[in-house]
Amino acid sequence: MFTIVSERFAGECAVEYAAILDSELKTEYKSGFETLAEQENKQELLAKVLESSRELAKLSDKVFEPTFNLLLHLIDILRSELDMSLEQQLSAILPEIQKVDVVPDDVLSKDRSSIRVSSLVSVLSNLFNFVPPQSQLRVQVLKDILSIVSKHSLLNVAGPLAQHLKVWLTDCNASSEDIKSIYLQVIEQLFKDQNDEQAVSLFKELIQLCGSSLSTSEYSQFFIHTLNSTVYINLDSIDFEPLQHDSVLYNLLSIYKDSNLEDLATLSKDISSYNINIDNLTNKLKLVAVTRIASKKNHLSYAEISDELHIALDQVEEFLIKCIKSGLIAGRLDQDKEQFYIHKVSKLNSTSKEDWEFISSRLAGWTSQIAKLQTAIESVQSRRGKRVPPPQVLQKFYQQKQELKEQKEQLQQEREKEAQQIM
Repeated sequence: MFTIVSERFAGECAVEYAAILDSELKTEYKSGFETLAEQENKQELLAKVLESSRELAKLSDKVFEPTFNLLLHLIDILRSELDMSLEQQLSAILPEIQKVDVVPDDVLSKDRSSIRVSSLVSVLSNLFNFVPPQSQLRVQVLKDILSIVSKHSLLNVAGPLAQHLKVWLTDCNASSEDIKSIYLQVIEQLFKDQNDEQAVSLFKELIQLCGSSLSTSEYSQFFIHTLNSTVYINLDSIDFEPLQHDSVLYNLLSIYKDSNLEDLATLSKDISSYNINIDNLTNKLKLVAVTRIASKKNHLSYAEISDELHIALDQVEEFLIKCIKSGLIAGRLDQDKEQFYIHKVSKLNSTSKEDWEFISSRLAGWTSQIAKLQTAIESVQSRRGKRVPPPQVLQKFYQQKQELKEQKEQLQQEREKEAQQIM
């Protein structure tokens, strides 16, 4: 965040800046700056101000950011009066900012003379916002911010950056390589922040911007990130054609989308050389598989679940309890009969072609039964000459039909939206 700096003459601003340096570092800038200001030698004054930026790394954390903001303001005043490029002047101080040694924020209480890592990120953010949007300097500043975020494992920084990357990099006409490099760094950090949904959205955006230049290894790295995520990520809207060059991962992609546990077990030896958490992946696919199976039935036997999900029979009940607690499914366990009666299933994955056919057949069947019931009611009404409230079963049929219809429409809208994002 910028420290507010009031408008003032260049000389007055320069003297104040020099006084801060002299007070904090026991330097002797003030007298020289005063002389240059009185002589109105703005060219030399700007040169001395830029030269003094090397002192920034020596400041304490308390005065580091406000002093830097005052320096930015001073440079802007002088270069404006001299009709010089702001980008050129700011480029001169960036190397000095890059030299600043920082400590983690929680260490500052013991060493108050050091500069906190969050203060350096804040200063670089101020510099980024101060640079004109069309300036290539923004690319380097952004890279410096991401380097610090990665090196010090700073959380919740990548999310806000991701929201504006496309506009920023497009405005400054960044090269394809710079765009790709910055996007991939932000995506990796988003996964570290467990902001998986935003990471996937950003990867789709990257494909739109420079998909043809993305390598198989870059697609592979993104895919592995999704596999290692603690949640199941729907990948149906992403074209992984470049992954065909890696037959193991391409087969795994198919297994992942189909939540095929049997094929995963067969492939486990082949993927052992990849940095993939097999236990985490297996557990996720089991959760997806149970929702897929449960969505088509009113009840499941423990034996059926054991066979489908490759879970020991004596562990099925514990697994179902975990699913219920996590909100994936709702239902009633019958321990005596070893049956699970399904009340509700949450949607984890996108609906497959088979699911669409299942929903359509259910709708068609219910439509036929409702038509017959409606005919019967109209016959009764005509004989009695008054309206008869529809039986409860018919009300239930109408409600279920409407719910399925809305679900089908919603899924269709989601697929159309995803398709538009890819185009």
